[in-house]
Amino acid sequence: MTLVKSADPTEASAVGDTIAYGFTLTNTGNVTLTGVHVDETAFSGSGEISAITCPTTTLAPGAATTCTATYTLTQADIDSGGVTNTAIGGGTPPGGGVTETPPSTVTVDAPEDPSLTVTKTAAPVGAAAGNTVTYSFLVTNTGNVTVDGLEIVDDEFTGSGDLSAITCPVTALAPTASTTCTASYTLTQADVDNGELHNAATGTGNTPSDGDVTSPPSEVDVDLPANPSLSVVKTADPTSVDNAGEEVTYSFRVINTGNVTLDGIAVQEQDFTGSGDLSEVVCPATTLAPAAETTCTATYTLTQADVDAGGITNVATATGTPPGSDVPVTSPPSETTVGSDPAPGLSIVKTSSPASVAAAGDVITYGFLVTNTGNVTLSDVVPVEGEFSGTGELSEIECPTNTLAPGEDVTCTATYEVTQEDVDAGGVTNVATATASPPDTTTGGGTPVEAPPSEIEVDVPAAPGLTLVKTADVDRIANAGDQVLFSFLVTNTGNVTLGDLSIADSDFSGTGELGEIVCPADVLAPAESVTCEAAYVVTQADVDAGLLSNAATAVGTPPGVDVPPVDSPPSQVDIDAPHAPGLTLVKTSDVQTVTTVGQVVTYSFLATNIGNVTLTGVVITEGTFSGAGDVSEVVCPQDSVLPGEEVVCTATYTVQEADLTGASLSNTATATATPPGDGDGGGDPITSDPSTAESGSEQPGAALPTTGSPAAWVFALTAVVLLLMGGALVFLRHSRRAADEVLPR
Repeated sequence: MTLVKSADPTEASAVGDTIAYGFTLTNTGNVTLTGVHVDETAFSGSGEISAITCPTTTLAPGAATTCTATYTLTQADIDSGGVTNTAIGGGTPPGGGVTETPPSTVTVDAPEDPSLTVTKTAAPVGAAAGNTVTYSFLVTNTGNVTVDGLEIVDDEFTGSGDLSAITCPVTALAPTASTTCTASYTLTQADVDNGELHNAATGTGNTPSDGDVTSPPSEVDVDLPANPSLSVVKTADPTSVDNAGEEVTYSFRVINTGNVTLDGIAVQEQDFTGSGDLSEVVCPATTLAPAAETTCTATYTLTQADVDAGGITNVATATGTPPGSDVPVTSPPSETTVGSDPAPGLSIVKTSSPASVAAAGDVITYGFLVTNTGNVTLSDVVPVEGEFSGTGELSEIECPTNTLAPGEDVTCTATYEVTQEDVDAGGVTNVATATASPPDTTTGGGTPVEAPPSEIEVDVPAAPGLTLVKTADVDRIANAGDQVLFSFLVTNTGNVTLGDLSIADSDFSGTGELGEIVCPADVLAPAESVTCEAAYVVTQADVDAGLLSNAATAVGTPPGVDVPPVDSPPSQVDIDAPHAPGLTLVKTSDVQTVTTVGQVVTYSFLATNIGNVTLTGVVITEGTFSGAGDVSEVVCPQDSVLPGEEVVCTATYTVQEADLTGASLSNTATATATPPGDGDGGGDPITSDPSTAESGSEQPGAALPTTGSPAAWVFALTAVVLLLMGGALVFLRHSRRAADEVLPR
């Protein structure tokens, strides 16, 4: 029996190819064989060959049968260059035993065809330095043999940095198998500025037959589109100012918000509301890489107009030039506002010149120092009078200007003439405020601002004063009963009105009652005068005193509460009462003729005060007496005689025989009295002229003689006249006394 092994196809190239093996058994003997079968004795394939099936298991001599089996090619088989299969056939002849064929071998070749492909890709990445580009290298075994020792070779890379190591998950690939190797790269700014990143790579490996295989190169370009942009953030320090002259520092934070480097960085002011000049903008760096920044600065000194406007607004942009272009890129504008919080303020200080005045008619000049204490310009500056205690009219307030910048002041003035009422009140108090209008741009739309009130008081120190000049309508008095009219000229010599005017008679020598002092007014303004009057009837005691003295003071009450009255210095008037003492004596006898011894003759001595003063110590002094005996003591009923009064003193005489001679009985006497005076005994006594009384006498038994001589008749007539005069004086005295009782004191 023989075995011929065959394979179809005889050459394979791919894993999975099926080889159909044929095993042709031929019974070359002479006996029928049963249990015909084929056994594999050697098989290089790495897989499992299928079971060998024979259409018949009995072969007659000369008969043949073809058994079959299949085999699916594995990669190992291809990597080995093919598979070799050796088999033998066998059968059982009659009688037993096994008849085997010689071995039969067949080889199916698998020619080596190595091939690789590489597909290089890059994951999308933003075009910004620092971003990571991930490269993928898809390596595919497009050959028919396994390739090992796989690696990627970067043949061309334009990056300015370093590509990372390329790592592959596997380094051996069966045919059709793929692996993705990776590498990463961090973009540099130079790469982004270049706009593109180019990379070319190949894959290499080893074949089973120790050959080399290299893929065609694969290129990838990473587009890095330029996106130049800038931002600027403008800030101010401080963010709010209060006063002109303050400096604001502007900061311009310029940031490269694009992905490419920008050169020629500069800041441009677009809109600036300040009324002054902004300084030059200085940038410490003029080239900015992406995300880099620089802070440019400028300064500005605030003007008053800026403060009045409520602040300043500043709009700026930044520019820079990207690589490969001469067209700058401009940032969006950035705006900052430096606020000026309006704080309008006003103060007023009121002054006066002089600080005090003395009298009505004095002029006070008021000063109103108005100061702008806020931070904005004020217009329509006007002092406003508040409470004013003056009773007159203040003049119009005049101001040199009505606009004030902050810190400025103006002194406005007004005048006032002091009235007497102001003086009486002790001064003038004046309260004033000031108003002004801030700019309309301030909070409240220019609502007027008012200064706190300022008060000034101009004192008028009270200097009350009175003078009194007392006079009389006569400069001398002569007799009791004379009337004197006293005048009191009262003058207000002070500076305040005096009320409750009165006259106080502080020292009055009169012994009578002074009449009521009548004043036509009891209120006196300064410098005014009033004449008060009082009447007085002179008493005898006043005349006797020789002087009528009257001292008085004037009293007035100044304005105010619990203010003590003011007194004038005393004023005195002295009215002389010149003494003119006079005394008369009329001596009479009650007997015209003495006729008998023992006859009593009564002598009367009529002493009359014909002067103007009271006489005291009236004494009758006998002078010559022709009688032979002694006259009795002269007895007077009183020793004091008022002017015009008389006193009759008496004495008696008893006729003596010697007296009866027919001659006259003559008696001469004088009266003596003392007028008022400074000494203890009064003034110097005065003596009347002598007075003689004569009585006739007859001798005893003689005819009646003629009584007295012609002179006696003269004396008698004189006595009668004197008696009549004395009666008239007495009547006048009584009339004056009656008048004293009627006239007011």
